[in-house]
Amino acid sequence: MIGQLDIVVVVIAAIAVAGFFLPAVTGNRIWRTTVTPLASIIGSGFLIVGPLLGKIVGAWAPAAMAARG
Repeated sequence: MIGQLDIVVVVIAAIAVAGFFLPAVTGNRIWRTTVTPLASIIGSGFLIVGPLLGKIVGAWAPAAMAARG
């Protein structure tokens, strides 16, 4: 069941993500310098977590990654 708090969180997240695509943000040199290493760290995490979940839950790994904790 989806509650009001869930809706508020999704709306705030959507606004934040939309803000990342503003020209003032995407063209900012400091923003690009910050995002590139973060993307690398997050990507490395998925490279480790994906196969680990595959070993633990098998074919249910995509569902496990999408599930809420």
